[in-house]
Amino acid sequence: MRVWVVSVGEPLPFDEGHPRLLRAGILARMMAARGHDVTWWSSTVIHMQKTLRFNETTVVPQGPNLNIVCLHGGLYTKNISIARIANQVRLAFAFFGKAKTMPKPDVIFCAMPTIEFCTAAVLLKKQTGAKVVMDVRDYWPDIWEEAAPEKWRWLAKLFIAPWQFMLRWSLMRADRVMGFTDLAVDWAFSKVSRKRTPADMGVPMAYELQKFDEDVMQKARAGWDARGIDTKKTTICMIGTLTSRFAHLMHDAIEAVRLIPAEQRKNFRLVFAGTGEAAEGLKDAARDLPEIIFPGWIGAPDIQTLMERSCAGLLPYPNTADFLVAMPNKSIEYLAGGLPIMSCLRGQIGKLINTEDCGFSYTEGDVTSLATQFQRALNEPDTFEDKGHKARALYDRRFTPDAVYGGLIDALENLKK
Repeated sequence: MRVWVVSVGEPLPFDEGHPRLLRAGILARMMAARGHDVTWWSSTVIHMQKTLRFNETTVVPQGPNLNIVCLHGGLYTKNISIARIANQVRLAFAFFGKAKTMPKPDVIFCAMPTIEFCTAAVLLKKQTGAKVVMDVRDYWPDIWEEAAPEKWRWLAKLFIAPWQFMLRWSLMRADRVMGFTDLAVDWAFSKVSRKRTPADMGVPMAYELQKFDEDVMQKARAGWDARGIDTKKTTICMIGTLTSRFAHLMHDAIEAVRLIPAEQRKNFRLVFAGTGEAAEGLKDAARDLPEIIFPGWIGAPDIQTLMERSCAGLLPYPNTADFLVAMPNKSIEYLAGGLPIMSCLRGQIGKLINTEDCGFSYTEGDVTSLATQFQRALNEPDTFEDKGHKARALYDRRFTPDAVYGGLIDALENLKK
């Protein structure tokens, strides 16, 4: 079977720094291993670093059954910007044009976002005869309206109207609609008149624990030692993009560290591992707190060894409509690392923490509530260790690539029959 996996913004296997593959990358690799002919359509932009892999559309072979097409649509430097919108439009046109020169696929598995790519995929359906599956991973464009100040939401609603039209048009014509949760699939079907079927599945994110040579891991551990993050410290990590969307909640975490008594604080570390537009403001806010570390973007060996030295993973996301129904990548990453999740989220994450006893909840916007959990980490190491074991057991049961994507691949194979 010839399959196109369409997803931009994810790390690619040939990126520098031992990148960790995400949903599209794991799925493409697993399908190629089953003998399918897989093309992964991505971008020349490295989304996390906002730099270019290539200056033109480039095809990179990755073995006998897998090719990656990096489409060129120009560079953007901010997640929310006109340049990024222009990039997405250009990518969709580049995809539509390049696709005509490629052997016709049997199945197109297309991530949403982006809406432009999904529209192009559905347009290609008639030309190629392929079955099109939309994979809903975020609540575009609704979240743009919600992010606008209340007095300007009417204007935001007008602005996003073209994307709402394209999304509904694509959803009506896709052969299957899947998503990272069942609630995401329900959200998609709430926008259209067609009815959901059992084949329109919610498929959670999975996490792949990569294996590295021991010398690579030892180098990563030595790097954390040099930063003062050793096994004797009580460390909580936050791994991900330092975005302005929830910068206020990361600032709350900084203030929570400040509330820990100075003598105890000497043995505590909070690590914000990532880059983003909020990074400089966070560093300024924490400049008098040496217990808070900003290592920047880190690769998979650094992530694994940081999680080895941490007692919990911080998930400071707001209780907005999209996050309430989400199971973010980072939550699965923490579970895979044997870390209890520390979060103010209610919804899906809050339910997971409560039902599986795999984490700690605090109240959004309540600095004292979060400081209490930080102090628990210092005072109750056995409790954190116990919840960490439960977190890893939950990952092994429900969130390994085989457990999650094996069934998804079966469904895509049946779609072809």
